[in-house]
Amino acid sequence: MNYLKISAFSCAGSRGSNEDNLLIDKLKKPALLGSTYIFDPVKVTLKENSCCTFAVTDGIGGMADGETAALEIIKYLYKNRTKPANDDYWLSLNKRCIKKAPYGGSTLVCCRLSINGGVLKSEFYSLGDSLIYMFKSGEKIEKVSRIDNCTGNSEKDAVQDSSAITEYFGKRYEDKIPVFKSETTINDGDKIIISSDGIRYLDSNDLAAAVQRRQFGENIAFSVANAALDKAKRNTDNITVIVMEYWDN
Repeated sequence: MNYLKISAFSCAGSRGSNEDNLLIDKLKKPALLGSTYIFDPVKVTLKENSCCTFAVTDGIGGMADGETAALEIIKYLYKNRTKPANDDYWLSLNKRCIKKAPYGGSTLVCCRLSINGGVLKSEFYSLGDSLIYMFKSGEKIEKVSRIDNCTGNSEKDAVQDSSAITEYFGKRYEDKIPVFKSETTINDGDKIIISSDGIRYLDSNDLAAAVQRRQFGENIAFSVANAALDKAKRNTDNITVIVMEYWDN
């Protein structure tokens, strides 16, 4: 039997409001509203030829419609979760974002999982500076998203200048949306972490320690967020984390 164990956590950090949002497809939780949210671990069975979508959006601070943009992206992803994520898909999403939130913008990280022939595969998509990490059993944590800001793609640069976002939904693009895509096969015991940039203070070692620590029972998402809050001395941006653990027995 193939299943996912899913946990999620979100908080405003030291900000006055939470402009993040999330999608947990299998649990029909298309939107997060409110400043603090905790979703305790739940097991979801994965059936053959099935697919599911998970996403985190982060409304860009300083933009009047940042929170709205983050929500509209989640609504679009949920409504169109079975459609192929091609260039037209992302163009349509960006048009919706501009229409619904003309003075806002949002970053996105998205994970689409599908199982065929007993093999679980993932498609990862990112735009902006939100984060996706793969924690393969017995290996180091690997960042599989791209950081779209003017400082580059390193963890150090992301901490130094996280606000200089160069790509995001809501931006007026003339042509295709530069969404970064990567694919991988998910194996027994692997973990996927998707989050807003609020956990950027954690390097790979910090993140691995937080995953292993599993504070408050087995809610890895809370453990990761709490580690980021501690390292930033509670002076941090909004934090939203979804963790998916895969087991094939």
